[in-house]
Amino acid sequence: MVPEEIHRCSEKLDYRAIVFLVLQLKTGIMANDHWIYIPEGKYLFNRISIPGNFDHGTSEHYSQLVFEFTCMKEDEIWSGDLDLLESAVTGGVELGLFHRNDIAGSMLIRKAHAYPIYSLGYAKNVSAVLDALDKLDCSVTSGRQGLFRYNNMDHSLEMGEYAALELLGQGNVRQRFEWTRETWADG
Repeated sequence: MVPEEIHRCSEKLDYRAIVFLVLQLKTGIMANDHWIYIPEGKYLFNRISIPGNFDHGTSEHYSQLVFEFTCMKEDEIWSGDLDLLESAVTGGVELGLFHRNDIAGSMLIRKAHAYPIYSLGYAKNVSAVLDALDKLDCSVTSGRQGLFRYNNMDHSLEMGEYAALELLGQGNVRQRFEWTRETWADG
């Protein structure tokens, strides 16, 4: 059982949220990169990913584009008050990635805890939570959400792989990444 004090510490940790809009397309995507960053303020999305460039077995019949909308849980993007599908379609067409008639389907996915927000006092709260989790049998903590540590997606995927191996008794995540108490919440 985790003490109430640890629950209070965890509630003080905040995250930016993310909404994924997956477009299924009848045609292939002509881009070599998996992630395409979109810095222009006129678009609501800030990154597009192409799963087929990361894993060619993603779909036999359709290609996919994933539009990422970074937001806060309380804002219009999260609440669905904005037309994210129209924003993605218009943006994708303007960027030359596809034509409107190429769209075969879409799906929205919302994740409340995507990117850690570092505020005053976060390190103390993270340390308390991680120390408590470390005392639990069979507890393996990794990734952005698990360590409250902003790292890139490649590192998150690698951490997940090592966490799975640790659960199988084939290694140790913290030894692999040479983590110490001082680096768990270093931001």
